[in-house]
Amino acid sequence: MPGTERVLFDYPRSSAAYRVRLGLGIKGLPHTLVPVHLLRGGGEQRTPGFRAMNPQGLLPVLRDGDSVLTQSLAILEYLDETYPDPPLLPRRPADRAIVRAMALAIACDIHPLNNLRVRRYLQDTLGLGEDAVEAWARHWILEGFTALEQLVQHHGPTRGFCFGGMVSLADLCLVPQMFNARRAGCALSAFPRLLAIVELGGYPNFVPLYERLGFAVDIVASQRKARSYLKDRRPAVIVAEYNFQSDFRDRTSNLETLMAVLQRHPEVRVIVFYQEEYAPKFEGLRARFAVHAALPFPVDAVRLEAVLREVRAGLG
Repeated sequence: MPGTERVLFDYPRSSAAYRVRLGLGIKGLPHTLVPVHLLRGGGEQRTPGFRAMNPQGLLPVLRDGDSVLTQSLAILEYLDETYPDPPLLPRRPADRAIVRAMALAIACDIHPLNNLRVRRYLQDTLGLGEDAVEAWARHWILEGFTALEQLVQHHGPTRGFCFGGMVSLADLCLVPQMFNARRAGCALSAFPRLLAIVELGGYPNFVPLYERLGFAVDIVASQRKARSYLKDRRPAVIVAEYNFQSDFRDRTSNLETLMAVLQRHPEVRVIVFYQEEYAPKFEGLRARFAVHAALPFPVDAVRLEAVLREVRAGLG
């Protein structure tokens, strides 16, 4: 029976699982998250126990009562049919087809070409270096976003949604893919419609603000690269995002490693964006490390500008 016990097998950096988390949140469906680490021990998704649920060895898996479901879009359509309020698809069949086409453009044509399995094959089997793999990911993201920007411009006259004036299946696919695009270091200024959708969801592009205030901006796509960046450079300000990761045994976020490095450089001001639902976890990190300012999502641009002006004034 649906809903008696709802469990999502999840990994924080899985785009497909991210889509389902968004769908569950929008529909207000309580659920338990069970972390499945995609890297530890060769990947917990490869274990016999997990493959008994999903022979593909992929996330997400949703257990809803007696039903065990795989593939993020299939799960989201199941949720929409079983728990129809609020809907993730419009009412007219033609409109539903358009939304599905947008969602599939991301989930089938963009995301699979830059996910973990493909990256590993490019590096481990074909011998491509990390820079080449990142260039591969950026190429397919930008090609897909170019087409998607046109679709949204035509079908999403209300800025803030992929289609019409509602949150749809397409939006749930776009938000995680935009996160991937930023991790890959994609230049996104050519996609104002897509950026507007994600910014309304709390993930804005503040580069123009930083540059207007006189800061030279370097975008670093991962915490590991940020630590490498700090070996020979000392930025005046670092703006980072706190993402709670339940699968870490001895910490709550990979931001902690970066903050430990920055303890040796107290002159660097750190501004952190965070989700309010993870505020208690974030406060634990903040009690251990020096954070100049913390702003919850959706980030208030006026407040951020005030913080940056204060930092700028302190730099003389």
